[in-house]
Amino acid sequence: MLFNPAADPTTVTIRIGSLNGSCCAEIRAVTVPPQAQYALPLGSLTALRGPLTLQAGAPIAAERIAGSADHLTVVGVPGTSVTAKAWNLPTVHGSESQGTVNVFNPGSTSVMVTVHADLGAGPGRWIGRAVAPFSEWRLPLSELTATGQLSSEVSANAPIVVSASWNSGALPATTLGSTAASRDWTTLVGLGGKGTSEALDLMNPSAAPATATVSIAGASGPDIAWRVTLPPHGRATWAVPGATVQNGATILISATQPIVAGQALSSHGANAAVACTPLALN
Repeated sequence: MLFNPAADPTTVTIRIGSLNGSCCAEIRAVTVPPQAQYALPLGSLTALRGPLTLQAGAPIAAERIAGSADHLTVVGVPGTSVTAKAWNLPTVHGSESQGTVNVFNPGSTSVMVTVHADLGAGPGRWIGRAVAPFSEWRLPLSELTATGQLSSEVSANAPIVVSASWNSGALPATTLGSTAASRDWTTLVGLGGKGTSEALDLMNPSAAPATATVSIAGASGPDIAWRVTLPPHGRATWAVPGATVQNGATILISATQPIVAGQALSSHGANAAVACTPLALN
């Protein structure tokens, strides 16, 4: 789904890659009318296993949406306009959820990428690989660790894009990594409504411990709800109380040194799903 906020039409070029590299499996160019949306069907998921990039003649907004064959489930697949040499994933899921760390090289030359996981457990585990131009590397976390839920750090010698994906119940889930670390983070909870639960995932990417304080901002000011010390390269998860989720609230996170924070929303029942997103910097 494309949106052009400008007063003039703009041309958008879509490049669909392949897992083994070499751009492109398909190239399309479309013109988006001024101040209008443009829905572009991309085909079946089996035909779109590789990376996808958009390049427009003017600033646009873009969202990639995947739906089930029965039209009962719609999943937003996140994208980003940012590339970076270092990424953090506050939460990734292991072999039980068929979890993967996904690395996309949008450049025209090969990039050397290193994925670290389980850094809170001793020296951690890592694996490196050269990722070909305009190609994607999907690393099954079962190749690194048997841990069910953990954090990951990804570094490269040139700008890349990093995400994580896994199966949540019968549905796939995916989240982008974060390129930023900060002492202060904020988010809203309770947006999922009834039948959902929420959690905050905190990750310390540094070599020194960090103490994080999570507060719930109410009419009488922020009340401390949770305080935790994160070991070097360690992580922690805090389940947001059910009453807070139902009533809605603003959550404030403050740490003694820069950390990375993410938010997970889980629905329940037969079509259980999880969505995780990095939070916004204060």
